[in-house]
Amino acid sequence: MAMHHKTRFVTVLFLLLLFIDIESGLAQVMSFHTQTAMSIGFEERAVRPFFRAVSKSGLRTGRRTVKDPLDRNVTILATPIVVPFAVTRRLIPILIVPSMRKQLTTTENGVKQEIRNTGISDVTLNLKYALWQRDRLNQTTRLAAFAAVKFPTGSTDETDASGKPLPAGLQLGTGSWDFPFGLAFTRSSGRFGLNAALFYRINTEHEAIDFGNQFNSDLAFGYRLYPAQYETYREKVVNLYLEINSTVTGKNQINGETDSSSGGHTIFLSPGLQWVLLQNLLIEASLQLPVFEDLNGTQLENDFVFSAGMRYLLPF
Repeated sequence: MAMHHKTRFVTVLFLLLLFIDIESGLAQVMSFHTQTAMSIGFEERAVRPFFRAVSKSGLRTGRRTVKDPLDRNVTILATPIVVPFAVTRRLIPILIVPSMRKQLTTTENGVKQEIRNTGISDVTLNLKYALWQRDRLNQTTRLAAFAAVKFPTGSTDETDASGKPLPAGLQLGTGSWDFPFGLAFTRSSGRFGLNAALFYRINTEHEAIDFGNQFNSDLAFGYRLYPAQYETYREKVVNLYLEINSTVTGKNQINGETDSSSGGHTIFLSPGLQWVLLQNLLIEASLQLPVFEDLNGTQLENDFVFSAGMRYLLPF
């Protein structure tokens, strides 16, 4: 009987140490832009406010930059709040509420004009479900599925000072119900982490505009810069990330006609840095740089996307 209790104690202790080791070693798989298959820790119940600045200027036809006679510049400042609330260890609903400021600057005949639009954008509810996992000491491999619905909560009827409707790109919402879904894969081993995600987004119609569907493929590599080895489970952690984020968007349909200047293929290279200050707090930043753009027709091209924020692990 004593041997039986001793065996049980050793088994429980090993499983506890395994779980703690996995929890402490998962920082390098919490990438900024790429979905993860994780369903514990910061992915499970961490409020995540962050700031994102998108800059677009200049025109591009296909893969070639062309001169813009209006010298247009678009700046989008978004401050989403991401709130996960795990139902179980496998199922995690995630609510994303973004506020947004969009600004268009043009220059014509030496006269500079500016249009701004600020408010709440479209809210998204995402469901992540852990399909499979395999845990070993200091490593884990996981697969998850996710599906979401984007609600048309952002306004689509804002006007400029003269009462003229703003272009669709300056409206706070699209007015459409959209449905992304896909798969995410995560592998963490020692100081290295890998996330890969594929998802397809079905964009629906609003006021005669049928938005083109979207296919995303993301790959993120994570590396724990510090510490090389954990001495305690309360150490500060510094992680380095490199992500490749690819988006292919179909052309829009307007009143049944194809908009030739919409959609295309963009690939961002996205280095990032993450600092885990406490067991329940981290700060992070990422810079996305376009390394490939093949746009349909003539459209504004991307300059960069800068993102920075924090994640706070709720105590309940």
